[in-house]
Amino acid sequence: MQYHIQFLGYIDEQRRPDGFPKVVIQELTIETFNESEVQKAIRDTAAAFIRDQVMIVPRYSDETLDMVSFDQRMIVPLNMITHIETRTLRLDTPIPAMGDEPGVYYLPDNTLGERKAHIQ
Repeated sequence: MQYHIQFLGYIDEQRRPDGFPKVVIQELTIETFNESEVQKAIRDTAAAFIRDQVMIVPRYSDETLDMVSFDQRMIVPLNMITHIETRTLRLDTPIPAMGDEPGVYYLPDNTLGERKAHIQ
């Protein structure tokens, strides 16, 4: 079973620069059959926020984040955030993994997923 967890950081209006979003979102997807592991992932991520004093989030909320490239992210200092909420969604359909060929992905059981149009 997969769980998708969103951490929503609400930006302090007095510290929010012009054009900066009011809410920033850091996302995490884990695979587990044990809900206590979901709770542990939330606690561990919250502990990392406190330890590092930052949230690392996509620069633009509507873009797909490439986790390898840091160019698509921004680091938001915790002192800009008033509070953080979580949203947890249990995914009934597994998240596919990208294949070597553009537009091809595989499900966790290695079956070929639906072919998507590749846009250049």
